[in-house]
Amino acid sequence: MRNPVTTLATVLGYASGYALMRHHDPPAQMIATSIAIDLALMPLTVLIAARRGRPIAIWSVVGLLFGAWALLAALLIRPIDTTAVPRIPRPSDAA
Repeated sequence: MRNPVTTLATVLGYASGYALMRHHDPPAQMIATSIAIDLALMPLTVLIAARRGRPIAIWSVVGLLFGAWALLAALLIRPIDTTAVPRIPRPSDAA
């Protein structure tokens, strides 16, 4: 059975995308680097998703958990089509 810290490092490494570079770092360094990557990519992921009309809170969590994968997903999603939703006209202020 593997050490739980090694398992955590492996899971975080693949979730952030860092493990795909095939670095063989100690588990503590792998965990720290994966968390740093997730924290660095989260604002960019949220910015792209928000500009495409997606909820900021959900994409913050997704960006924090999945790092580079979340950024890729945010780049690939289509913007929400706001023209398909009928808009209610605003009442006139000139009364």
